[in-house]
Amino acid sequence: MSLLECILVRCSSQMLDIYVAAIVHMVYCIWLARNALRFSSVPISIHATIAKITSFVAMSGTHSNGNCLPIDVVLDNFWILPIYWRVKNIISVVWKPPSITWVKANTNGSVVNFNASCNGIFRGNFLGCFASNIGRVSIFEVELMDLIIAMEFTVSNYWNCPWLECDSSSDAHAFKNPLCYSYPSSEPMA
Repeated sequence: MSLLECILVRCSSQMLDIYVAAIVHMVYCIWLARNALRFSSVPISIHATIAKITSFVAMSGTHSNGNCLPIDVVLDNFWILPIYWRVKNIISVVWKPPSITWVKANTNGSVVNFNASCNGIFRGNFLGCFASNIGRVSIFEVELMDLIIAMEFTVSNYWNCPWLECDSSSDAHAFKNPLCYSYPSSEPMA
């Protein structure tokens, strides 16, 4: 169990499969080598055991249903072909101006070399914009922070009817819980 606790918390699903496979196959191959020595008096070399572990992990990694990230360099050590995310649906998006009473906020976040930043623009006519360096966070976290900053900007400017648009469906779903959503009041927010 202590070996399983060493698995990285934030890793891709294919890497998680490889870490678990490496731990399981390592324990299994050591057990086989021990039994061969104990019951058959046949010494198994450490190199043969390492080769067996490597081949088992490589075989498990190629049968993984997970996806990896471009930074998963461990895959090369086991000769495992990376499985990258596939785009399921491409949806054509056209920007539409908001109606007169609404303020539309278009936001976007990005992560490059582990450095995250986000930005947003507020329009009816041009009303304002923001850009912020977030630091080292995931793309989900930076897109979520982008929406939070946009909401704070909306509240600080007393805009009652915000219309937030982002390109992250998982972040948009984070705000769809009806228990957490409050409708804009007719009076400016404090």
